[in-house]
Amino acid sequence: MTVYGSWESTLEIDGIDYGADLIEDRYARNAGFSQIFAVNGLPERFEVDLIKSSQVSDVPHTWRVKECQSVDQVSAEVLQQGKEVLDRDRSELGSRIITFVGVSDLGAGDYIFLAAGAIRNRLARDYENDEFPVVSRAIVAPGYRGRGVGSLIVDHRYRAVLRFFSRKPKAIHFGTESPKILSSLRRIEREEGIKYVHIGNEKYTTLVGVHTVADYLCFLPWYQVALLNACVAMEVHSCCPEVVREFSGKFKLFMSCGIKGVLGVELERLYNESRDSIRFGGLVRGELELFEEFFFIKRKIGAADPD
Repeated sequence: MTVYGSWESTLEIDGIDYGADLIEDRYARNAGFSQIFAVNGLPERFEVDLIKSSQVSDVPHTWRVKECQSVDQVSAEVLQQGKEVLDRDRSELGSRIITFVGVSDLGAGDYIFLAAGAIRNRLARDYENDEFPVVSRAIVAPGYRGRGVGSLIVDHRYRAVLRFFSRKPKAIHFGTESPKILSSLRRIEREEGIKYVHIGNEKYTTLVGVHTVADYLCFLPWYQVALLNACVAMEVHSCCPEVVREFSGKFKLFMSCGIKGVLGVELERLYNESRDSIRFGGLVRGELELFEEFFFIKRKIGAADPD
């Protein structure tokens, strides 16, 4: 039985106990540490490390307020702005920070900041749903980039949201500015049966401008099955089964290829036509609610077809 919000152990940092997960040895070896822990929270001593690291990035993101070439270039003003942005992310979107630390001297409590990433159960400021958690912003300390830490923080947070909130997820949402992050998901997709689908693009605003991010939904196996079974049930209860078959075929294509296979606008149009052909009854109402929820979630994310 899943214990939501559980962590396999605890780690004491500056007199405070944090939930913690011991990371696989291969990640620690690659990064040059005897051990790496994922920590449930952002200990105060690492907040400045995270804010400074966030500015040393050539990829626009919500935690970056000014692009710097090194942490030494982060001024006190930028540090304060970065703290305000980080605090807003936590207060307005409910972001939960997971901090990744390396142990340089086993048993001495000497922890080194490696990276931090956020997860949350809000798709938007006004919408919270544990069944559609978000793997959001993450950053690696400049000195540890290129050592597999980026893959580590993707891998751990995807597995964390499977048990972190109060209900079993249906699909995990994430957005990325870089396709390279997708390579980190191959192992999770294979082991957990998760299927990630490019559902559209959205624009988001940072202090340094407006940027476009590719939106993905990572469907859990049981949710995939429920949606595909709903297509079959709709066809049985439709007075125009050929209409539902067209929607069903396009939906399967969307689940396989995302917006490269069928645009979201077309998919929703076909669904509306199928819904209107249904002979309403208790046997199909639940299936319709599944699709209504799916399209609602897609709109709430802000995922739109490319221009």
